[in-house]
Amino acid sequence: MDDHPSLRVLPKTRRLVRKLTPEQQAERQKEMPPIEVQMGNALKAAGRLAVAVVKRQKIQREPKDQDRVLSICRTCEWWEPTKERCGKCGCFGVFKSWLATEQCPDGKW
Repeated sequence: MDDHPSLRVLPKTRRLVRKLTPEQQAERQKEMPPIEVQMGNALKAAGRLAVAVVKRQKIQREPKDQDRVLSICRTCEWWEPTKERCGKCGCFGVFKSWLATEQCPDGKW
C-alpha cells in the first residue's frame, strides 16, 4: 500500500494520507490567506492573549457565547466548512471562538 501512487506515508505517524496533485495544492492555497498573513494573525492573537493574562482580564468566552460566535462563522461566506476555518483570516474557528480577546475580521461578532 505504501507504493500506491495517490497515497503517501507521513513519516512520524506512519499514517497513509492522500497525495495532492499540484492543481489541488494550488487550489488549497487559494482558499486561505498566505501563510505569512496567518502567522501574523496568530502572533497578534497571542499578544492580545498575553496582555489579557497580565491584566487579569477574561480570556475565555462562556460556552453559550462560543456557540453563538461559531454559528455566525458557520454561516459566513468566508467559512471553509471542510477545514472548520475562516478563509479571510485563516483562523481555526473553534479556537478563535474560545478566546474572549478575539474578534471577527469582518466585524460580525
